[in-house]
Amino acid sequence: MKKSGSLLLIMFTITFVMFGCMAKDQATLKMREAVDAEKQGDVVKYKALVTEAHNLNPDDVYVINNMGVVYEMDNNKAEAISHYKECMDKAGDLRIAKGGDPAWDGKLLKDRCEANLKRVQGK
Repeated sequence: MKKSGSLLLIMFTITFVMFGCMAKDQATLKMREAVDAEKQGDVVKYKALVTEAHNLNPDDVYVINNMGVVYEMDNNKAEAISHYKECMDKAGDLRIAKGGDPAWDGKLLKDRCEANLKRVQGK
């Protein structure tokens, strides 16, 4: 009986880890689709995809920054500020890959979040 309980626990753990990895991969795919939608001017699709990515992986700093953008688009300054600050705190030395704005390619994500924050605060 003890062996079957241990085996069940191992299977549960593997499933949980795999689901977590799949959710992160799905979030990354949603963000790629969101960037493409934004480039095509489809703001509604961009916002929906970023929100889906956030639901899948709420700790991803790139997603957090984009949620700030979504809240800013919705004129929800308090939430935008909160997300930009969270992104700045968590981004560390992560850099922006090619994607949205080419002017930011290769630059520090926390600098982008700070620029977004200053824009929302009117500084």
